[in-house]
Amino acid sequence: MPTFLSIGEVLWDMLPTGAKPGGAPVNFAYHAQVLGANAAFVSAVGTDPLGDELIEFFRSIGLSVELVQRIDGFPTGTVGVELGPGGQPKFTIHENTAWDRIACTSEALDFARKSDVVCFGSLACRSEITRNTVKAVLDHCRTETLKVFDLNLRPPFIDKEIIESLLCRANVLKLNDDEIAVLASMFDCPCTEMIEQAKWFLKQCGLQLLILTRGANGSVLLKGDEVAEHSGQALSAAEIADTVGAGDGFTAAAILGDLAGWPLDRTNETANAYASFLCTQTGATPTIPNRFRDLFV
Repeated sequence: MPTFLSIGEVLWDMLPTGAKPGGAPVNFAYHAQVLGANAAFVSAVGTDPLGDELIEFFRSIGLSVELVQRIDGFPTGTVGVELGPGGQPKFTIHENTAWDRIACTSEALDFARKSDVVCFGSLACRSEITRNTVKAVLDHCRTETLKVFDLNLRPPFIDKEIIESLLCRANVLKLNDDEIAVLASMFDCPCTEMIEQAKWFLKQCGLQLLILTRGANGSVLLKGDEVAEHSGQALSAAEIADTVGAGDGFTAAAILGDLAGWPLDRTNETANAYASFLCTQTGATPTIPNRFRDLFV
């Protein structure tokens, strides 16, 4: 059983249908765990009722909260989520929250040293305190650990210098079709076509794996000289509940497939099927059927 660690924001997604626990790092940890990994996440919540509810929720779904800090004087994070066409979310992310102050603890560093996978993003690095913690955790990983940079761009929290400092610590990059266009412009990528841009970043950054999701149009996985394209699984508008957390689930499934040594096409097909199912569910951490839970056993 591989050990996964994620680090960053944890919060309440304030969806039109009601508040749901969320945040890319905890979503990733949840999906990694239900698919067969030993997973934990490093984050922080306030000492307020919303923090209490989040801690209780994570316990109820079997996620460890041993690395979740309680920060007095700063609120638990919340994000306004409006759903557009096709269930695509638009986020309003509130600042000066507990997860902006994640401390670097000996417990987090110890867990990082024994982890096979560490996943992190750029959003939590908007604050210097959390950014320094993320970098310290990554710097304590073993050489062979997969360090997954889930770009997760959320305006206005986009900073080239921060992104560059995180890219140089990663050996896996996950991003979507909108984000690769932003990244290509930011780093003066000479390529104009999306897959060529992905190949450029794979080589330029010395990555082991690049995961490019394209919404309803599927995904592309790149590893070495191999490229696996998938056109996606068609869902009708009536079938889509929302897409919150689908990308995080895709990433967890793709990383598990890679660790299992699967062919890239099989990994891509499986991750697409899993993400497609998640789009039919409400919220980022729905109950997962056994047909998915048994995939990586």
